[in-house]
Amino acid sequence: MESTSPYDLLADRWLDAHFNRADGIAQHRRALGFLEGSVPGWALLAGCGCNTRFHALLRERGLRIEGVDVSARMIELARAHRKPVLVDPKGSDYSRYRGATVLTPNRSEFREVAGRWRDEADLAARARKLRADLGLEALMVTRSEEGMSLFTETEARHEPTRAREVYDVSGAGDTVIATLSLMVAAGASLGSAMRVANHAAGIVVGKLGTAVVHRAELLESLANPS
Repeated sequence: MESTSPYDLLADRWLDAHFNRADGIAQHRRALGFLEGSVPGWALLAGCGCNTRFHALLRERGLRIEGVDVSARMIELARAHRKPVLVDPKGSDYSRYRGATVLTPNRSEFREVAGRWRDEADLAARARKLRADLGLEALMVTRSEEGMSLFTETEARHEPTRAREVYDVSGAGDTVIATLSLMVAAGASLGSAMRVANHAAGIVVGKLGTAVVHRAELLESLANPS
């Protein structure tokens, strides 16, 4: 049986509160117009797979948003309200994420979009080009046992992996984007946010199955970085 993420459940409840499942009259203009007036709703739905899951949830309620690039519109609305947008990208068409604050592809996802690199200098050049092409504030590449690399307009920063033992990488990407988003929302710089996210990822891969990181664990890891 397919598992349902917390994001899907929250989005499902949010849509239930605003749309009747039996309401087949509502069309895409009504749905989009309503959602545009509810930035918190868009922010919530951004976590549920953007296009695919969001469209599925709407279809269940007889709603359609055909021909609309949901990801791009969410980013546009959020940025218009001066809200940061952090994206764990999916697929190979990153143009839909243009204008986001930060993209966090993993190593293989970045390679699929930017191509193979010869060395660290080549990787950095490809990352800077992609960041500039998409108008991002930063690009953060998660690199498994190699740690994480952050690229902004003015700097490149690398954090080596904090994982001591790796048992299961399930959910590591979710841990990274969740921790990074929380830190940015709390006012941390991207460099500081990446450092904390790196520690959180190092903890979660040391557990079996999809796991969580507890506050005490994270504080202990940050206090003992070696």
